[in-house]
Amino acid sequence: MKQRKRWLDYLTYVLVRIAAAALGAFPIDTVLRVMERAGWLWFHLPRALPETRVPAALSRLGFVRPLVKLTASSNKLLGKFREHRNRAEQHIRGAFPEMSERQVSAIALASMQQMAKLAVEVLLSPRLVTLGTWARYLRLARLDEAIRALLGKRGCIMLTGHYGNWELLGFGLATLGFEITAVMRPFDNEYLNHYLLD
Repeated sequence: MKQRKRWLDYLTYVLVRIAAAALGAFPIDTVLRVMERAGWLWFHLPRALPETRVPAALSRLGFVRPLVKLTASSNKLLGKFREHRNRAEQHIRGAFPEMSERQVSAIALASMQQMAKLAVEVLLSPRLVTLGTWARYLRLARLDEAIRALLGKRGCIMLTGHYGNWELLGFGLATLGFEITAVMRPFDNEYLNHYLLD
């Protein structure tokens, strides 16, 4: 496994905490609309922006080296964002070979917008979803059997797909007093992992 840079992990964690605090200052509906736009940018911008290069003659000059590193880092980030869209479209094509490219792109866009909204919902859930407010944010539809099993003495195993906000289901059930144990792969960034678990 690649060696992680602890300072970069910590900086990422601090930026996520700052973003959570800033987003928490606005009504959730407004934040979700902003995140939908962010998902739109995530989908479109990486393909719209060209990779940048510092001319070879300039890159040898000492004072230009930081610019060369910044350019390489931004190109790498753009590549990762392109990869997300490409992977989404590839998976949709594989699952639905009869779909047109337009349909594939529309579903991939909606998926990336949903993922952007999910990220902010996970960050803001502890502030919003409490014992007194959960009904405003959660609809527990078709969970009769699951609730009966959770209330029983034997316990149960519940499986859910990564559809909608699957994180909110576990958080909501735990808020309602159900003892929940979730299985997950820890984040590579240990600071973010502790933050999510807390």
